[in-house]
Amino acid sequence: MSKIDTKKKAEERKIVEKVFNQLKFSIEDNEPLDFLISDGNHKFGVEVTRLYYNDGFGRLYNKKDYKEELERDIYVHKDDYANLKIKSTYLLIPSDNQFHFAFNKITYTKPTEEQFTDKIIERIQSKNNNENEYNNTSAEWLELVISDENRYFDDGNELSMENQQKLINAVNNSIFNTVYILSTYKGIGSLYVIGKLPEFLLESK
Repeated sequence: MSKIDTKKKAEERKIVEKVFNQLKFSIEDNEPLDFLISDGNHKFGVEVTRLYYNDGFGRLYNKKDYKEELERDIYVHKDDYANLKIKSTYLLIPSDNQFHFAFNKITYTKPTEEQFTDKIIERIQSKNNNENEYNNTSAEWLELVISDENRYFDDGNELSMENQQKLINAVNNSIFNTVYILSTYKGIGSLYVIGKLPEFLLESK
């Protein structure tokens, strides 16, 4: 396994541990699923995916020194010109009454509630395309963990009943019994659960 793959697997394991940290389960690396989790009697498969508002954020978080490259007007992809914009902040120093550069910040347009819901559904459907591969594992239950890297709910946003139902329908029409959205809500770590939990998982709490 390459260094990049090793780092990716370690980050995915941290995400899984955030979701299942209250359970005394063993977590085992697996392919084609990311992990198999077992309580000794049952095994369920967990696929992990990280969701960004756009692909540019994925490049920003995963490509070393990309922020510095953006500041020098070096873009990996043409879409990043529109999706990742640099905003410079200056401070007025009273001693000389001059503005001094403080830092650069990446700015972006936050998706609407409908756009965010569609992104979640697209990710569920994308992972659902691996159904044939997942069926060849020993997992008796399949779950998908979506790590909301841009923290859509952090400023108190909520999904309407209509969009909640869209997500429920997407999960019901997928191979996944349960989908978790790992995010934050007003600065507090939050976990949104869509679908159902197996009896053996509930008994393990």
